[in-house]
Amino acid sequence: MAESRQPSIEQSGFQKTKPSLFDFMTRSAVFSVMLGGFFGSISRAAVFLIIQTAGADIIVNLLGSFFIGFFMFLPPIRDEKENKNGAGLLNKKQFIGTGFLGGFTTFSYFIFGPFSSILSAETDSVEIAAVLTGQFAVQFLIYTIAITALGIIAAAIGKYFAERLTQRKQKQKQKNSRPEMN
Repeated sequence: MAESRQPSIEQSGFQKTKPSLFDFMTRSAVFSVMLGGFFGSISRAAVFLIIQTAGADIIVNLLGSFFIGFFMFLPPIRDEKENKNGAGLLNKKQFIGTGFLGGFTTFSYFIFGPFSSILSAETDSVEIAAVLTGQFAVQFLIYTIAITALGIIAAAIGKYFAERLTQRKQKQKQKNSRPEMN
């Protein structure tokens, strides 16, 4: 008996195409990320105005890392306004995680902050290559490694608290769903 084989994509006349961004995200998801990023950036600027120290970027990045770990590992929470396929939930996580917390924490300032302090410590005519050789390069490297490690630890702590909260809610739900025996 002969096996029937399905034609490959090339044999069927269709061409492979690269998926675009919009294959993965709906317009509402893109809007959610954009709106969340706006509010996250405004919040970061507010924190910088309130905490006017060199460590404001460290505080922002560590808080953001904690909340990324917390919110992204919470289980889905459904409400009546969501679509049946859970699109409302997806947009909430994109608004908070990718949008707000992505705008709140920022890699660009993470690099610009310490680098601008290095440059301001020297004269304005210092060349970048000269700054990145020697003592400033070592300080910059230590700062970068330390803040990255602390950010990962903060995200892990956030994940831990999200899991604990989830376990507590599940136990409470099980306790409430048990029939009472008289």
